[in-house]
Amino acid sequence: MDFFNCMKTWFKHDYNARNDEKLVNLSMNEGLEGLAIYWCLIEMLYENNGSLDNNCERIAFALHSQKDKINKIINGYSLFKINKKQNIIFCDRVLSQLKEIDNISKKARIGAKIKWNKYYANAKRSQCDRNATAMQIEKRREEKKEKIEKIEKNLQATPAEEIIPDLLNDKQKYIQIIGLWARAKKINFTGKAHQQSFIRRNLRAAQNLVPYDINRIMETMAYLIKNADFKSTLESVGKFIDEDLVKLHNKNKTIII
Repeated sequence: MDFFNCMKTWFKHDYNARNDEKLVNLSMNEGLEGLAIYWCLIEMLYENNGSLDNNCERIAFALHSQKDKINKIINGYSLFKINKKQNIIFCDRVLSQLKEIDNISKKARIGAKIKWNKYYANAKRSQCDRNATAMQIEKRREEKKEKIEKIEKNLQATPAEEIIPDLLNDKQKYIQIIGLWARAKKINFTGKAHQQSFIRRNLRAAQNLVPYDINRIMETMAYLIKNADFKSTLESVGKFIDEDLVKLHNKNKTIII
């Protein structure tokens, strides 16, 4: 891992954070488990560029906790903020540190660029190449700036365009499986609510498929979409995941669920 990527894998943690009044109240009421959940939520905010969907049920599933406890920690101790219109959770300090990390990264890249130029000052480079390099650096800076501004804009109370998450790039395998099934069925989500409904309806079936190789899952999906004489579902994929698909095809066997 290079220096610039490494910078994105850490965040500041004050050594006396446990003495913060809000965290003391949290610890008194929820014990060490409450503190552990708090820091897990902070990590999740950093992993998601400063915001999380306000979905306590999904967060509880990810942290192996209870929905009511997650909801209480998010809403009961003034440790987090919620944008009701965007239905997202955020923390001012996390956003501030993300900006700081981005600024440090920019300065480090500029320093590295200066050092590189000193070593290779005598290298011949056309004016066109120098202009192109400068434009690329400026473009990357603008892209990073726009990314931070977009996060801040989404956290404001003013209405913003709803962003539908990409299920195929989710870190949870069961969400990726649901995304593959949506793609196989050519589902076009009309919004977050539509997508969340689709996830809930296929959640149990997707979780049952997690132990299987993703290529095997895709093969079974493709087979059912092409050959099944019934309305196939993600549960159908689970029922046929262990079958010999080639043998079924060669025998032209009628599939019955």
